[in-house]
Amino acid sequence: METFSAIWGLVVLVFNFLTSSTIANLASLIGLAISIVVLLNVRNIREDFIAAVRTPQLAEELIECASKLSKLIAEYSTCKDQIEDEIAICLAKVKSIKHKLRGANNKSCTNTVDELITMLSTYINVSDGRNKESARKIYTKLITLNEEVKNFIEDQKWRTRDAG
Repeated sequence: METFSAIWGLVVLVFNFLTSSTIANLASLIGLAISIVVLLNVRNIREDFIAAVRTPQLAEELIECASKLSKLIAEYSTCKDQIEDEIAICLAKVKSIKHKLRGANNKSCTNTVDELITMLSTYINVSDGRNKESARKIYTKLITLNEEVKNFIEDQKWRTRDAG
């Protein structure tokens, strides 16, 4: 009987300890911390997924922009307005790509994006900067960015293979 009462006393002690408000508060805080970590991880996974799906599509659209721009530059004197329109389209696509590129391994890509955004914005906003030479430099930088984005996409594929 004494053993039973000792065990029962231990059970009551553990029960009282587990149902105390201190333990309940601690468990709530731990649960909150776990929920926040899971939320952040899900958000990162979502962003990575969107980037993995959209970046190749945006790269193809950049190639189309560069191709159109190249044809328009060849007839610069008659296509100035069309060139400005195409550069505005390119600017939107480059800004979208900027948000899709993440990680430490794409520093050159990010630098090229920043330079290109500056060049495109200057071409659109500063009428003195609009000439065939600046349009040609933008075209060249678009080609550079496209190659860097292709390399980034391939690197992402290899990283995914290594992780899986």
